[in-house]
Amino acid sequence: MLRHHLFLGLTVLLLAVGCAEADPTRQVEGKVTYQGKLLEHGLLSFFPDGARPVNASISTSGTYQVQLLPGDYQVIVNAPPKLPDDFKEGDPLPPPDPNALPVKYSRQQSSGLTATVQMQEGPQTLDFELK
Repeated sequence: MLRHHLFLGLTVLLLAVGCAEADPTRQVEGKVTYQGKLLEHGLLSFFPDGARPVNASISTSGTYQVQLLPGDYQVIVNAPPKLPDDFKEGDPLPPPDPNALPVKYSRQQSSGLTATVQMQEGPQTLDFELK
């Protein structure tokens, strides 16, 4: 009886290991520039067709990293104005930055940004140059 349980347990374990799929996502990384300068903050949103978006933070070095499924994406960039380091709730807002990222990049209908993630294994680089 013990032998039967041991055999059954090993069979289930082997089936579980054999049926496990590899991670279907791909690592995507890149940089985001606006008017030739690295964007030092913000959020990229990748919209696959018919599914929820995947977000990636833009670091102070102007780079991002994200795991995405292979396929085509519409992309938007949100980069709200940075508040001064000493800003406190109730302080008046600073004047608008004339070099701020245009609103068109924050809307799917107008960003004009797309990305294609390939099936190939390994990291993929997708840079975004905003004008």
